[in-house]
Amino acid sequence: MVTNDLFLKQVKVKEFADSMKVGSARKLVKVPNENEDDIYTVVGVTAINEGYTEYDESAYFVMTDRHKVYLVAKSIGRRFKILEEDMDLLEGATNER
Repeated sequence: MVTNDLFLKQVKVKEFADSMKVGSARKLVKVPNENEDDIYTVVGVTAINEGYTEYDESAYFVMTDRHKVYLVAKSIGRRFKILEEDMDLLEGATNER
């Protein structure tokens, strides 16, 4: 459940967040939004974990950091992840389409 009453609120996005594998590590990366005027709707919340894989008798993931990210969508279909600092909440925006 989305906290802080952001669920179904409309936002503009500065940068998208994603997880990228670099060697045996996973890092948070940000990708600039080329269409900053597009309006997205907050549809959920999840986390991006950072860390690395240790190889012993088996492989296991060692988490070094965890980032709370919001799931946003422009329409039905693809969802994107963003950090709270990369969203601008639209005041007075309606959820009607």
